[in-house]
Amino acid sequence: MNSEEENKEEKDIEDEGIHEIRTISYILSNGNRYEGGFVHGSKNGKGKYYWSNGDFYEGDYENGLKHGFGIFSYADGSRYEGEYFKDDKCGQGKFYYKNGDSYEGEFKNNLRDGYGVYKMVSGSIYEGYYKDGIAEGQGKYIFSDGTVFEGVYVKNEREGKGILTKPNGEKYQGTWKNGKRISKLVALPK
Repeated sequence: MNSEEENKEEKDIEDEGIHEIRTISYILSNGNRYEGGFVHGSKNGKGKYYWSNGDFYEGDYENGLKHGFGIFSYADGSRYEGEYFKDDKCGQGKFYYKNGDSYEGEFKNNLRDGYGVYKMVSGSIYEGYYKDGIAEGQGKYIFSDGTVFEGVYVKNEREGKGILTKPNGEKYQGTWKNGKRISKLVALPK
């Protein structure tokens, strides 16, 4: 069942006379279930939505869409906690991936967008800016061994001048293109 069919089923409930905010529970013909605020034929206020595939959302709704704060738990074990705007992850949020990685920061149109921190299960961390889900702009990558790269990222790759700091504090400057170092590292004073 697609969203259009779900919306029709919700409108049918409106036709049964629910025109003020009420708490209801209903099961759609596809097995999905909703419990929560409902008015004028759509989900409004606090609600819980259970998909038949095991996904689950609990949070705010406005005019039938996830809007405000919510927690979306995916059947695969991934989870998003944060802000929604008209059904999209938008604003501040945290995403916990099924492999153990996590991201905390800004979202737009369901993608990482703006400043955020991505922690990998390997121990490496990326802190910096994202655009449309990929590293774009100033960023810092901390390798699991403690080495740190600071510089600009373009399309998820190191690009231009950057500084590499070793765990012992030694600093080097170099130039990268498409994620590959294209110059010798020059030692910088401590």
